Amino acid sequence: MNDMMLVTILVFLFALSILIMNLLSRPTEKQTRHSAVNLNKRNKIKPDVACSNQHALPRPAINDEFSTPNGEDLNNQSFLRLMDEKNLIVLENQRLANELSLVQSQLTDSHLKLRQFQNVHDQLAIIKSELEEKKSVITDMIEKNLRLANDDSRLKRKVEDKDRMITLIELDKESLANELSLLQSQLADSDSKIRQSHIESAITKSELEEKKSLITDMTERNLHLTNENSRLRLKVEDKDRIIASSSEIEKNLVLDKERLANKLSLLQSQLADSSSIKLQMFQNVHDELATTKSELEENKREMTDIIGENLRLTNENLRLRRKIEDRDKIMASRAIEKNQIVLENQRLANELSLVQSQLTDSHSKLRQFHIELATTKRKLEEKKSFITDITEKNLRLTNENSLLRINIEDRDSIIEDRDITIEDRDRIMASSAIEKNLIVWEKKRLANELSFVQSQLKNSSSMLQIFQKRQKVHDELATTKRELKNNKRVMTDIEKESKNKTISELETENLRLVENDSQLRRQWDRRPATTATTRETENVYQTIYPDMPPEYENPPSYGASVTARY
Repeated sequence: MNDMMLVTILVFLFALSILIMNLLSRPTEKQTRHSAVNLNKRNKIKPDVACSNQHALPRPAINDEFSTPNGEDLNNQSFLRLMDEKNLIVLENQRLANELSLVQSQLTDSHLKLRQFQNVHDQLAIIKSELEEKKSVITDMIEKNLRLANDDSRLKRKVEDKDRMITLIELDKESLANELSLLQSQLADSDSKIRQSHIESAITKSELEEKKSLITDMTERNLHLTNENSRLRLKVEDKDRIIASSSEIEKNLVLDKERLANKLSLLQSQLADSSSIKLQMFQNVHDELATTKSELEENKREMTDIIGENLRLTNENLRLRRKIEDRDKIMASRAIEKNQIVLENQRLANELSLVQSQLTDSHSKLRQFHIELATTKRKLEEKKSFITDITEKNLRLTNENSLLRINIEDRDSIIEDRDITIEDRDRIMASSAIEKNLIVWEKKRLANELSFVQSQLKNSSSMLQIFQKRQKVHDELATTKRELKNNKRVMTDIEKESKNKTISELETENLRLVENDSQLRRQWDRRPATTATTRETENVYQTIYPDMPPEYENPPSYGASVTARY
């Protein structure tokens, strides 16, 4: 604004000076013409009848450089030439003033263009700051993506470990289910064995009862035999008494006694053998019952352990299910976050495209401004050459002015020699002094204009330096643009990698879910057999352990837990 005010003030002063010069030139021209006419009237002598100039004053001899025959014509010609030169100088000054106004208008245009360039530079600085902010945002996003990738890999490792643990747990469950089925088969075998042992024990009981009845019979027989023995002894005594009377009877009695003794020993040996065999059989049955009782107690303990293990496995299964559900929730939240990141990347890509379009527009504007600056530079060089021409013209005019001064001095000497009146000479001197002052003022004005134009040229050189600096800024913007392209490429690569990772994760998750579904279907298909086995085990328990508590009456099996779960 200050520059524009100065330019307008200078233009106004220049127009005012031209107006004053025109106003001053008109009265001086009139005065010179009037003085020339008065001199002609005053010095003119009317001719006589013969049209001779015999009454005219004698012309003084003038030793000057002019070789004209008449002094009045010389004065008139010199004044007219001076006036023509003065008019030419005025016209030249007007032309120079017009050219100066044109130069000033061009300078104002250049100032406006420089201001526009300053605005463009400010906009470029703002865009550069925004690009730096976006670059920092992109770096933050890259760091966030790297951190998310690390978290993703860590979570993947955790998920793989959990999947591995789940597979191990499922394998353990399968092994436990196999062991449970094996134990159930063993329990069924033991049940059949127990039934057989019960049958055998019943048989052994009946045999023992029979043996007891035999033993009672044998004891009764032994008692009967002892009674017979006592009776026989009585008989033997009687016979001994009879034998005393007779040796034959004695011999017969001895033979009968020996025979009866042999029979008694035989019967006693038979009784001892039968009692030892029956005692051994009873001991064997008792030992078998003790072993079956211990086996049943061990089976009972194993069943309680299996029931506790099943409860623990069901709790572990529930905990793992909850963990899987939490992991699925985390995966869903991560998928949502990934979608948000993708949307954010798309938004940033749109902003980058917008910034790139703005950069292309600013680049085109800079090119246009560069072209305009080149044209203004060329125009300034032309103006510089024009100013040099003006300075040369001014020098020529100064030389001509010096010649005119010499001519004026010669004219003054001629006028003094011709006895011009003091008033006319003073008038002429005043006009010549005014002309001299005007010429001096014009020289000063031209010198001021030259200094102003030189300062403008210096300013233009400084603006060229600023333009070079701004060209550097433009190069820096080009580098930032390349960096933004590289960052965009990196962002696209990161997005592709993240998409591929998510796709692979989803595929693995789908495969895992399909496997789990197939396993669950197999377990569901195995469910009726397990329920049948559980019912059989319940019946076996009720038959074997009628006094079993109610919490152990329905032991949970793996298939039943799976069906209750799903």
